[in-house]
Amino acid sequence: MYDNFVKIVQEKGLTAYRVAKDTGISPTVFSDWKSGKSSPKIDKIKKIADYLNVSEDYLMGNTDNPQPIDEQLSGVDFALYGEVKEMTEEEKQDVLDYIRYKKLKKKNS
Repeated sequence: MYDNFVKIVQEKGLTAYRVAKDTGISPTVFSDWKSGKSSPKIDKIKKIADYLNVSEDYLMGNTDNPQPIDEQLSGVDFALYGEVKEMTEEEKQDVLDYIRYKKLKKKNS
């Protein structure tokens, strides 16, 4: 995790000290992670990921996608995306027309 942290911090033109100061996390915590004395706690991972505007999974090295989850597809969007991939263009257009109809109906209610 520490190696990913360093890489992201460098890419953003920051220092570990700056991250520590801005997040309120003690610089010794980062030193402990680097030396292996301790592992990062979930609350600190979240705070750092939020500060760096990356996902917790990206910070931990579990994914190559740096986008925070709220910027990725929601569960429903993802499910729809999976379904849409298997549809014909005509079916996709029908779904789009239905969505537009529902939005218009809601707007006029």
